[in-house]
Amino acid sequence: MSLFLGRLDDISQPGIDLIQTISAIFNNYPDLHCGIIAASVRNPIHVTDCALVGADIATVPYKVIRSTH
Repeated sequence: MSLFLGRLDDISQPGIDLIQTISAIFNNYPDLHCGIIAASVRNPIHVTDCALVGADIATVPYKVIRSTH
């Protein structure tokens, strides 16, 4: 499942909360083999938040990676 955080932010929706909710739902179904991709990550805070709430993969632009020190 791919969730576009940047696009959700554009419409003032909390993308991190959505990832956390979907991760909790997936944890209820251990036989379901599906990963969560956090796409369109636009800032370094989202990188950390995605990992904390259960995203399996994050697509991160190089400029965002460079901005994390």
